Amino acid sequence: MLSILFLNYRTNYLRVKSLNAKMVMYSFLLLLISQVFFIFEGLAKHFYVIGESVQLIGYLILLAAIIKMFVKKWVFEEPRLRL
Repeated sequence: MLSILFLNYRTNYLRVKSLNAKMVMYSFLLLLISQVFFIFEGLAKHFYVIGESVQLIGYLILLAAIIKMFVKKWVFEEPRLRL
């Protein structure tokens, strides 16, 4: 599932070439890599720690992309009053 998402966001990044698209692509790549580390957790316990760390970095990059998108929208677009 994550590999399909990564390939989709990779295609999107190659098409639009924006920083947000790149950040989302790398975040899903890191989430995919973290799941590979979780597969090998049974061999050695340090794979669990590495997997969790890589997963945290992936989620932080995804959060940074979302925050960047919202800040750009709120700063550069005129605020609208919705009633």
